[in-house]
Amino acid sequence: MRWSYDLSANALYVYLTDKDVAGQDEMPDGVIVDVDKDGHAVGIEVLSPDAGWDVGAVIQRFQLDQETINAIGGLLMSPLLGQSSARRQPATALQLPERPVEATSNDRPSVLAG
Repeated sequence: MRWSYDLSANALYVYLTDKDVAGQDEMPDGVIVDVDKDGHAVGIEVLSPDAGWDVGAVIQRFQLDQETINAIGGLLMSPLLGQSSARRQPATALQLPERPVEATSNDRPSVLAG
């Protein structure tokens, strides 16, 4: 699993698989889940992640496997992102990076140019 954060758009994207996106499923809190032709989640876009989002609803609705759940949990608790961006965290609790970043669940995050 890898992810990226776009500072100018204040958007977090979590890449779950490399499958082609066939559609989108909009959820509350500015969360858009990209799905494949079978309706399985392939990516999660979170607009304004610093406002908090209901990751539990995404996990439940798309029946994500335990490995994916663990990876998302690690991302949410990443020192790079500050404290958890999961639901009910105050907007000030998540300190987002000043420049776009990309990382995988096994790598140290790196800052992207531009």
